[in-house]
Amino acid sequence: MNPKKSIPWSIFMVLVGTIILYFLESEFSHYSLIAKVFISAFIPIVISFLTVAYFFFRDPERIPPQIDNAILSPADGKVI
Repeated sequence: MNPKKSIPWSIFMVLVGTIILYFLESEFSHYSLIAKVFISAFIPIVISFLTVAYFFFRDPERIPPQIDNAILSPADGKVI
């Protein structure tokens, strides 16, 4: 993955974790700080994993070109 493309996602996940930590601090003050930090880090990790899994297992509709003698590839992407 290109690090430049992952920066916005990383910033978003840090914000999600911070919001969760703020919510846990205000609503669940009887939890220990370690539990709050663990929960606020665990939820963005799970969200990231589920998002990656969703995009990895997607099945987009493809329309093959109507060209004679065309070579079709069963996969998307670039050959570098």
